[in-house]
Amino acid sequence: MDEHDLLQYLKKLLQDRGCYLALIDDIWDIKAWIQIKDAFPDQKNGSRIIITTRNKKVAEMADDKCFVHQLRFLTENESWELFCKRAKPTTQNMEKLGKEMVGKCRGLPLAIVILNSLLLHNMTNVFWSSI
Repeated sequence: MDEHDLLQYLKKLLQDRGCYLALIDDIWDIKAWIQIKDAFPDQKNGSRIIITTRNKKVAEMADDKCFVHQLRFLTENESWELFCKRAKPTTQNMEKLGKEMVGKCRGLPLAIVILNSLLLHNMTNVFWSSI
């Protein structure tokens, strides 16, 4: 099955099912969206498509009726609060190390959560220092 056949199959599948919610993650280029958008039929039945992208131009060009929600970076305090929801430093040294590592995440929530998960499995000064 080639790309064209796959897109036609998806379109028929979605038409037969009626209402749908599709999530298309991390589109970098508007050309990619243009190639696949016809596979998502608009039957005026409440179906929705959510597209995530790091490129604001892609978001704005995806559809003239779309809502663009631009995420912001977390502040230093918000970043630390997010980090401390799971991995709470138990010593002053760990807190210092944690704040330093969280600062290097530059307010990116996903980076903070991943760092948190990594550190949560070994709550020792030695391990935190090695990271």
